Amino acid sequence: MSATTYRTETHYGATVHIIRTTPGNIQMKLIQKSIWDSFGDFGINANFFGNTLSNIYGIAINGNTPVGSWANDYGSHNGPYFDVEMKRATLVCYSGGTLTVTDPPVHYYTEIPNFTNIVWAVGGGDLFLRDSSITDWTKLRDKLAAEPRKWRWDEVLSGSSDRGRSGIGYDLNNNVYLFGVSNETGFQGVTMFEFRDIASRIGCHKAIFLDGGGSAQLSWSDGVELYGHGGITRRPVPTIVKLKAL
Repeated sequence: MSATTYRTETHYGATVHIIRTTPGNIQMKLIQKSIWDSFGDFGINANFFGNTLSNIYGIAINGNTPVGSWANDYGSHNGPYFDVEMKRATLVCYSGGTLTVTDPPVHYYTEIPNFTNIVWAVGGGDLFLRDSSITDWTKLRDKLAAEPRKWRWDEVLSGSSDRGRSGIGYDLNNNVYLFGVSNETGFQGVTMFEFRDIASRIGCHKAIFLDGGGSAQLSWSDGVELYGHGGITRRPVPTIVKLKAL
């Protein structure tokens, strides 16, 4: 089996797009356009962002260097916007290919443990796959909304709505999964709790969510067709978790 593969599965009536790859095949990249318009780049959207593409709220770094501007002042954020208060569960790849999700979550990339040994990292929200106490959407909502994370379930996440969503995770065999669903016309979206369950079903040991709606974009090419999900208007996104090779 190839080290990098693409497949789809159906869960909760939604088509789940899944790319499986190795830690060494990933890098973060600033694109400032939709993934489909960033020709030659394949992967999944990386970060939440604000009302402009320069307002990156999430963490996306290669080595010790954030992608995007304002890096020295705000880590991988592009300014002190309200979402800065939301602490990120960050999926980190260290030297040697070791993968982990930060716990506790962090505001800035400089708070990540063993910072000097990072190969790449991307921040989002924890899906708490190893927490057996989360048995319904209210428990997931309350955990995300509480200190120290402070994610807004309705205002930011639309957690109870069927919508497109994107995420990244890994399994115990050191495979990385880029995965997502679309709710554009003709496609079924999912709630945040359903998306959490999907992460487990496709094989993730730990995973984080990245973004939703038209910002949730994934692309893969087999040399003939381009597969993708996200906004049909090709909404620009600031960053991509990019595959170095297919």
